[in-house]
Amino acid sequence: MNNYSSLIFSGGETNDISVYNNSTVLLTGGKINNLASYQSVNGNPHITIECLKGWSVAYNNGIPKIMYGNWADGTPFEINFINNKYFKPVFENMNIVIVPEPGAIALLSLGGLILKRRR
Repeated sequence: MNNYSSLIFSGGETNDISVYNNSTVLLTGGKINNLASYQSVNGNPHITIECLKGWSVAYNNGIPKIMYGNWADGTPFEINFINNKYFKPVFENMNIVIVPEPGAIALLSLGGLILKRRR
């Protein structure tokens, strides 16, 4: 991904996703072996991962290396972060936003409305 391109990856399998310049990526499913970001982030993250709560990150020598979690459909994922010596690590430089799956947010909102109505 380069310049101002965008990618929505919601299924299938890929070995590498590399993000450069002002390109953006939305990850919602599938198998992604490696993720790299060669970007300077000025408060605007370029990578969004939608997954269920309970995700975690494994570190190696204090550097984020692998993210584990489950996509919205419950299938597990494991993404290796490819870090470059010229840029801060992908996860550390706040280039990634992790958001709960939108359906879960809608269900929580609906539940809140039902409880409020009962009162």
